[in-house]
Amino acid sequence: MSSQSKSSVNPCWRRIALLLAALLVAQFFLLISILEFKHPGPTYFQTNAETVLLKTRNTDNTVSVTTAASDQPMDGGNELNQHEANDPSEGVAATVMLKAPKWFHRRYTAMIHNVLANIPPTWSVQVFSNENWLKKDVLPLHPGLQRLRSHPRIVWTPMPKELTKKKPKEIMKTKWLWESVITENVLFFSGNGVFCANSKSSLKDFLENDYVGVPWGKFGGAGGDGSSHSLRKRSDMIRILEKYPPEPEMNSVDTYYFPKHLVEEGTSKMANVTTTMLFGGITDDPNSAPFVVSGTHANLDFDTRESLLHVCPELNIIFPSLHEPSCFGSHPNGEKCKASICALRDVLPPQGC
Repeated sequence: MSSQSKSSVNPCWRRIALLLAALLVAQFFLLISILEFKHPGPTYFQTNAETVLLKTRNTDNTVSVTTAASDQPMDGGNELNQHEANDPSEGVAATVMLKAPKWFHRRYTAMIHNVLANIPPTWSVQVFSNENWLKKDVLPLHPGLQRLRSHPRIVWTPMPKELTKKKPKEIMKTKWLWESVITENVLFFSGNGVFCANSKSSLKDFLENDYVGVPWGKFGGAGGDGSSHSLRKRSDMIRILEKYPPEPEMNSVDTYYFPKHLVEEGTSKMANVTTTMLFGGITDDPNSAPFVVSGTHANLDFDTRESLLHVCPELNIIFPSLHEPSCFGSHPNGEKCKASICALRDVLPPQGC
């Protein structure tokens, strides 16, 4: 009797256990679906064995996702437009990649890693690129740059064909560029300088300003020189371009054109001399590094240059022979470079090199 009772109960409990397990599995998949709906990830597409996120900003402030080859919006583009138009990014570090000699574009990978390490995690990087040249002449030589093509914080924006034939200083004065920038706060950077991780200043220290460059002597030092690195507002750049049509190129370099009109308007907060020094000024303090080192600083004496390399070692990656600018570039000076190298001196210093 007891054995019959047990055998009749066991199948019942097995059915109940299976039903409970099925319910748990259903709840799990329902929860996953809800989470994916609330937090959609960026959409990528596959082209020529590389996964690349290409975005452009439309005039109505939405963002289109296209392939570099066809320039046709990818499937699901409307949903992504809605998501990206409300992107919570506080700002973007932007750069332009045009045709350049090999010795220059070899620094691209390190250049982008350098900016990623020195902007807040809430900021993105946007690369305006000559896609045809990049794929043909650059990416085959740089596996590291190829991997960055799918980085979740990097936006690759192909430039129109007609702009790829222009110089950077001409492109910087086009409405297309500024209307394509994905956020209001824009930190422009190039391969002619670096961000110093050992600086006591960070990007957030400069965000209350509308325009910040490295120290210069124009306009009483206001704003600063933005030739290599600068912090700007997208809306200011667009307004100036609409209000004051750019003059011929040689009479209106972009780094002079924008500050000139901003200073004359008097409505934007231009960085003062103290701020530009913190942003990109070199001082006598051997333990102090600015946020940015722009250019080669060819007039620095040997000791100051040596101290700068110690506190901002990133310079060694961008300018591997920064002790003497004659040692690199498209027209190096062999004799001057040789004379600057301690180990090649006729009389070596007693303390060694």
